[in-house]
Amino acid sequence: MTLTNLRGIKSGVLSDLTGLTILVGPNGSGKSTVLDAIAIGTAPDPTAATDEAVRRRLSRQSTARWLFPAQLNGPSVLRVSLSTYGTRVTTLTWKGSSDASSTGRVELTLERADEPGILGHGEIRFSENGAVGSSWEGEFEDPQLLALRVDLRFIDMRFGAAGAPDLADVLTAAKAEGRAGFAREILKEIVPSLESIEILKLGQGFGVALVNEKSAVPIAVAGDGVRGLARLALELAAQPGGLVLVEEPEVHQHPKSLRMSAKVIVAAVRRGIQVVLATHSLELIDNLLEFAESTKVLDQLSVQRLLLTDGQLDTKRFPGDQAKRIRSELELELR
Repeated sequence: MTLTNLRGIKSGVLSDLTGLTILVGPNGSGKSTVLDAIAIGTAPDPTAATDEAVRRRLSRQSTARWLFPAQLNGPSVLRVSLSTYGTRVTTLTWKGSSDASSTGRVELTLERADEPGILGHGEIRFSENGAVGSSWEGEFEDPQLLALRVDLRFIDMRFGAAGAPDLADVLTAAKAEGRAGFAREILKEIVPSLESIEILKLGQGFGVALVNEKSAVPIAVAGDGVRGLARLALELAAQPGGLVLVEEPEVHQHPKSLRMSAKVIVAAVRRGIQVVLATHSLELIDNLLEFAESTKVLDQLSVQRLLLTDGQLDTKRFPGDQAKRIRSELELELR
């Protein structure tokens, strides 16, 4: 993936993203921007992915203009190579004032690098309070272009339930995939009395609850750690394939539940899902390395260390076996 002019990154390249890619680096090194770039650059509907990237930062004074560098010097261009399937090029152009105001719109186009012509185009219109409308017209229905379509899921653990999908829908999808039982067994490590995870009538609506012989506890009122682990396990279980992006899976996690988080992530990689995650947790990395080695997928793991200097994204990639050898360096950085 190459990206230019997205948030604080003027230019950068990430090469050879593996089945499990771990992004590390200090605050401000571009990890979140890289995840946003991958999401927008691979989404079936780039306008929706761009809108979601903005919504994840609604506390920002500038919600749309903030997507671009302070000094505008051209559009944002995200170029993503999809294995042997071809290369997608997504271009975002800001149409509005050049100051911090979010009033304006973002125009998007999607092209295929090796063939002329626009595959899709759209726009998002913004007011000072966020997006007020969007449109997208794409051509993924063409069988020749289906190879460029990515089954994408973004799991942002930093803000709890804000912007998270309805867990009842996620549990239903996990059951349809036949993997809800695996999520239950993961949670049993943290909640030993757990017998099942069910959709129950809760008040005036329906919600997901942790059920045992004596009680049913809505996940919504469970502790942050239990709720976070449940969401991560169920969302990964519901994903049939494709790509999953995870922002800081360690948030609110006790060391034992953090270990279970690593277990569900590696299990997803083992069944063919590509996972790219950003973390500040050395403990999570240790657990991921351990489970990857014990399940013989260490060759599918890599660590990408990011550093952002004057807008230039520098990356250093370490395959799984090297990541184990440079652990002391990672410890100095993450501690």
